[in-house]
Order: sequence, then C-alpha cells, then structure tokens
Amino acid sequence: MKSSMKFNETYLVSHKRTHLSEFELAKLKRHPDYTFPEDLSDFLLKFGPGEYCGCYYIFQPEDLLSGQAACREVWSESFFFDRDKSALSEQEVLQTTWVGRTLDGDEVVYQPTGQVGFYVLPRHSDVILRIGNNFGEVLDWFSSSGVLYRPSLVKWFCTFEDRCRLHLVKDEVIVHSEALALVSETLGVEHLDVDQAQDFSIFFCPKISGYAHVHTNNLDIHHDLDFDSEVCRTVEEKYYRLGFRLVEHYRP
Repeated sequence: MKSSMKFNETYLVSHKRTHLSEFELAKLKRHPDYTFPEDLSDFLLKFGPGEYCGCYYIFQPEDLLSGQAACREVWSESFFFDRDKSALSEQEVLQTTWVGRTLDGDEVVYQPTGQVGFYVLPRHSDVILRIGNNFGEVLDWFSSSGVLYRPSLVKWFCTFEDRCRLHLVKDEVIVHSEALALVSETLGVEHLDVDQAQDFSIFFCPKISGYAHVHTNNLDIHHDLDFDSEVCRTVEEKYYRLGFRLVEHYRP
C-alpha cells in the first residue's frame, strides 16, 4: 500500500537526519506479532525519526518495537473509549500496531486486517477516529484537518538529531508581527505560518536549521546544536534588551 503524499514536498527544517539501515527497518517487517505498514518504513528510510508539523512524532524502529507490548497492556487494562461512536472496538484495538504518538499523548495505530488503515486514540476524547488509508493521508490529516491540532500552512518535518531549544518569555503578550520582524532581522526567516488571531505563529529559519514559534508571551527558538552558541549570543545581544528573558535552555 503506497502513500498518496509526495514526501519530497515536505519542508525539512534541519540539515540533519538520523540514518536508518535496511537491516533496522527489516526488523519491523519480519516481526510476527506486529504488522507495520510499508509506507511508514519508506518514510523512515527517507527521513528517519522526528516530528511532523510539531504535533506528530515518528519514532525509530527499536522504539516502535519496544513500545508495542506496553500499549496493548494499557488498552487491555483500561479501555475508556466509547464503544458505539469509536471507529474500532476494544478487540480490534488490541490487534493494531502502534506507529506513533502526538505532542499531547494521542496514540496512532495501524489496523492490518478488517478495517485496514490508520487510527488515532485521542488522549482527551473517548472517540477513536479513522485518519487515513495510508501513511501519507495520516500526515495530511495531522497537518490539515484541524481536528486535534491547528492546520499548518507549511508541511514540515524535523529530525530528533541534535536539537536545541531556547524558551524565552516577556511580561506582556507578544505581538506576532513584531516577533516576525525581530526573528527575520536576527535569524533570517524563509517560510512562515502566521496566525491572524495571534494565538500561534511559526517562523522557519534555515540559517540555524530551526524555527521560532510564538504563543501568548512565549517565544521558543528550536535550532541545531551546531548553531547553539550563535543563537545564544544573538539572543543575549538583541532579545534581552527588548524585555525577553530566558526560562529554559535545552541542549543534548
């Protein structure tokens, strides 16, 4: 089953990726208890593990394999989903293969028999949803449907490899247009997804293999480890004098 999505149209935030071998991916294909879709393996071979549009996490093979038993154990012990409204029954859920998790802890699974396809088990809802026939449709659903997460104007992917984060805050709510001007001047912006309601905007900065996103009084700068010292120096010289202060600096 091939994906309908053109993966080469996905914007790559980082210049890095985690390389996976055919041998590592073969472990998924030959496991007797879990059926992994071929197009998920295709995606992992091309891009490696990482995050898609800031909401859906795609894990490496060993993590996917090690997480299967735990997921099934949780679902067998505590199945709180509405049996009448959900797209899968409890028995069907226990036959699925876990293929990813979202930012909020929603679980994504693949059903290899019967109602073949991908489903999401939401953390904050009791209704299991069908979200696609193939992996490309899953990514489109997360980036465009607006059901669990706001639609993203830019379809993007970022590796988990060597990622850093600066979490900055101000005392007042940040004006998104002003933040865009600041980030453009200091870090360079190539693509952007500006929220007219000023709830959540994201600016992509190839210069640092990263992006900045703005929400309420927060400005988070995500970047590659290679540029960490440069980003920190820029923030100290340009951002602090404008009222920003550093809350957290994460580096691997």
